[in-house]
Amino acid sequence: MDATPPSPPLAALEQSDDFVGRHIGPNASEIASMLASIGVSSLAELVAQTVPAAIRLAAPLALAGPRSEIEALAALQAIAGRNHRR
Repeated sequence: MDATPPSPPLAALEQSDDFVGRHIGPNASEIASMLASIGVSSLAELVAQTVPAAIRLAAPLALAGPRSEIEALAALQAIAGRNHRR
């Protein structure tokens, strides 16, 4: 007799909440609608009108490329591993 439990149906594994949608950010259509609602033509114009020039960066940040979830978790674990209990 096989001791392996039956696999759950695919529907049970599908995401049933809006977490991903909430955290991916707005799509192009939603951005256009938002910009039209507040009366600006672009995100750059919104930033120019909202963020004082004195605190804006002159150049983009020099960031490393994206990481997978596994890579990010490993990096966070390495940082956490440097913590010392007193």
